[in-house]
Amino acid sequence: MNKIIELFEEVSIQKYFIFSNNSIIGYKGPSDVPFDVTIPLQIDGKNVLTIGDYAFFETNITSVRFELDANNNSNINTIGECAFYGCKNLNNINLPNSISIIGESAFANCSSLATINIPSNLKLLFDNFFWGCSNLTEFINNSPNYNVIDGVLFDKTNKILISYPCGKSNNYSIPESVTSIGESAFDNCKKLVSITLSNNIKNINDYAFNECIELTKINIPTSVINIGFSAFNGCIKIKEIDLPNTINNIGVSAFFECKNLTTINIPNSVTFIGHSAFGNCINLTNIIIPNDFYLLSFNPFWGCSKLTEFKTNNIKYNVIDGVLFDKDNKTLIAYPAGKSNDEYYVPDGVNIIGDSSFRSCKLKSIILPATITNIDANAFFKCEQLNNITFNGIMPNIDDDAFNDTFNITIYHYNWSKENENTIRGFMNNNVKIIKLTNDGVETFVKLDYSLLYLILILFGIIVYLMIKL
Repeated sequence: MNKIIELFEEVSIQKYFIFSNNSIIGYKGPSDVPFDVTIPLQIDGKNVLTIGDYAFFETNITSVRFELDANNNSNINTIGECAFYGCKNLNNINLPNSISIIGESAFANCSSLATINIPSNLKLLFDNFFWGCSNLTEFINNSPNYNVIDGVLFDKTNKILISYPCGKSNNYSIPESVTSIGESAFDNCKKLVSITLSNNIKNINDYAFNECIELTKINIPTSVINIGFSAFNGCIKIKEIDLPNTINNIGVSAFFECKNLTTINIPNSVTFIGHSAFGNCINLTNIIIPNDFYLLSFNPFWGCSKLTEFKTNNIKYNVIDGVLFDKDNKTLIAYPAGKSNDEYYVPDGVNIIGDSSFRSCKLKSIILPATITNIDANAFFKCEQLNNITFNGIMPNIDDDAFNDTFNITIYHYNWSKENENTIRGFMNNNVKIIKLTNDGVETFVKLDYSLLYLILILFGIIVYLMIKL
């Protein structure tokens, strides 16, 4: 009787599968009821070969089993990208050996999974496939293409650490054979407190230690040359990191929001620092630009609210009053977010206000010289205290996102003309006021005319409404 009930339940669940081209591509059943799934050998007489991208994305599935034939085989060979992403109640799955491909983030954020087996025929395992599985304590390996040591997944040569189970806690020492920490290898391992890197590691890849919020200590050996995108993003308990003089690359957002990081030495070997690499490191007090550094066209230090000045001996850059410029003083690259001045005069001769250059700064007023030609994206993003901007020349080219989240600005401008309105459309929702200045000190309030723009928006809304209705 129980087997009949189970068979009936499986058939009734399968009726909610969306099946196309030998692939289960979705589930259209009740979203609020926990359920078990059996992946059949066939649907409507056709072999089930693939569980497609996002097929069971964030469903209430609790367990998955696979129907096997007389030879103990399944037809499934591929589990697609995000196929079981966010299935937080999924606690039991035994992957059949027929599977050769597991897509990116296929089981990410399945927080109830405790163990997972690596199928014997698995040949291609995309990145991030088990990140955020907070109760996962070990991998069980059946594949000759991979290896498991103490529950941790490696490639078959043990040179690449592919994935560390997020449910493992406390401390970990990486084996000496490892030369590369794979993408998202420790991503969201919230129980990891300290880690010892082996002396042969060259690459710490993208998201390697992303959001390891309990990680307090890490050594970077002299073998390391690359720190990837968001490698230590959100590691909020790390207070200091000693970077060896072998590092060439510090990736985009590499140390973003490491909020307890107070000191970091950037060695002279570094030639590239990515956008937002140290963004929102709110306790960082000191930065020295390396001597051989050559690639920096935006502010990687925005939001560092205790950083009051930059220092450098690098001939490719210049520092004036603690503010970082290119060597010709044509581009203002970074204004220290912790600098306490209320007002700042951008030096004459500067042409470009760089990407994120004043982002989250404390300024109340800024005066721009007549030489300014461009204000780049996010240049004044979230400058919450900024009230006044004075333009001494013609209106420069202003990126639409230059003043995002910066409100109640008064623009002072000499020789204002109606043509300037097109230049500042990006200010429209920022409650901006325009004051026209003359050389004899007369101030005139300028009323901005957005009637045509509003009319266009209204007409666009009417068209969209009619299209929906029809």
